[in-house]
Amino acid sequence: MNNTFDEQLEKAKNFHGEICGGVLTGTKMAIYAIEKLNLKFNEKNPELIAIVEIDRCVYDAVQAITQGSTGTKSVKLIDYGKFAVTFYNKETDEAIRLTDVDASSSVNTGETIDERIERYKNTPTNELFKIEDVKVFFDENNLPGMPTIKKRCSICDEVVLDNKNSLVNGKPICKSCFKGSYYEII
Repeated sequence: MNNTFDEQLEKAKNFHGEICGGVLTGTKMAIYAIEKLNLKFNEKNPELIAIVEIDRCVYDAVQAITQGSTGTKSVKLIDYGKFAVTFYNKETDEAIRLTDVDASSSVNTGETIDERIERYKNTPTNELFKIEDVKVFFDENNLPGMPTIKKRCSICDEVVLDNKNSLVNGKPICKSCFKGSYYEII
């Protein structure tokens, strides 16, 4: 396990650019999930989907260790602002959700990153994280694979994939036209 931990942490560090608490957490979570779901390290596992609940460093570590990505829909962000990740094996329908106990603690341990690395390396996963068996629900348009639905927004004329549009008076409207956008055309 320690050789696996060191190897995978180095991989996450190279992907993210440094080792920080989130990279350490995401690495330990992903290692546990790969082992628990009987998958393989250092290769793509097309049956694996990871749902990360925070848009922070954990996300990068999960991508690095699972070799999944947003582009293949195998790593998803559902931003609840929680240090939690669900790992789902779509072949076996088995899913586990890990939540970082430290992140939800208000106690500052005062550890250096090197001390925390050693602690994570030597502490059983179930002492670091709450681990729950869960059932995962996916819209078929949110699964990996080629898009099955393609619509053109009736307002901005841009193409919207995977049924991620609204219908107003029977016409497709993209989310940015329907709800407002993060940008303004100047």
